[in-house]
Amino acid sequence: MLTSVKKSIELSGGYEGALFLLVVESLLSTYVAWYIVVWCMRSILPLALRQTFWYGWVLSGAVALATAAVDPPLFIGYCLVADPERGSL
Repeated sequence: MLTSVKKSIELSGGYEGALFLLVVESLLSTYVAWYIVVWCMRSILPLALRQTFWYGWVLSGAVALATAAVDPPLFIGYCLVADPERGSL
């Protein structure tokens, strides 16, 4: 495992900070997308529908779609803004 970590650091070529920020941005955007979908579905759907057995599946699908819609544009934007000379924003 130690050799793989060393190899990964060598391949990153000084971009460790930028890669770390990219991972944090991805996690935060996923959490925000999840929170918005859950909050919207709770406020839109009546309680009778939220207590059905399929509500969890619909909620999971909606969260996956929201994350798939949010993460790629943020990833592309972050990659365009990142300064490759410094390895960070």
